[in-house]
Amino acid sequence: MQALTSAGLTDIQTAHFKVLRFPPPENERPIDLAQRAGMSKQAMNYLLQQLEEMGYVQRVEMAGSLARLVSLTEKGWKVAEIQRATVHEIEREWALQIGAERFQTFYAVLKELTDG
Repeated sequence: MQALTSAGLTDIQTAHFKVLRFPPPENERPIDLAQRAGMSKQAMNYLLQQLEEMGYVQRVEMAGSLARLVSLTEKGWKVAEIQRATVHEIEREWALQIGAERFQTFYAVLKELTDG
């Protein structure tokens, strides 16, 4: 949040990270985003409407369907880049604190827990 604010992106709220997470939405249906975030479709659509009005996402109708697909805009990709850079900086700091080998073990265990 601090990195985004420093970059002048002061309108993003914590709730928006339900959408602006890794991996970011790219041609995904709102229902799929809602399921991934563990929230209702209505709540997700509320967040998507806010983010669309702020210029971070776009919803495009699928050809021959009423469904819409969600993708990041250029402004949204800027958020994703800042998030990834911030995560990498935190990872570097932790590796320096506990040592590269311990950090790699920690990272492997964390990955194992989140993948399964």
